Amino acid sequence: MNSKEQELVKDEITLMKALVGPTIIKYYDSFIENNSLSLVMEFAQGGSLCDKIADHKKREELFTNEQILGDY
Repeated sequence: MNSKEQELVKDEITLMKALVGPTIIKYYDSFIENNSLSLVMEFAQGGSLCDKIADHKKREELFTNEQILGDY
């Protein structure tokens, strides 16, 4: 990574640390190993958001407010 990319990654990690909510996957840690950045995040039981969006799109369904807001 060049220095501009490193700064962007640092900014993104700072943002992930600050975001907290029932529908946001929690950030735990990050590290670089063998020139690869790894992020340690909360386990997303039920699959990824990408999978959920594709499934809803396939079934031509919209997300409900309860699904979006969680237990808020």
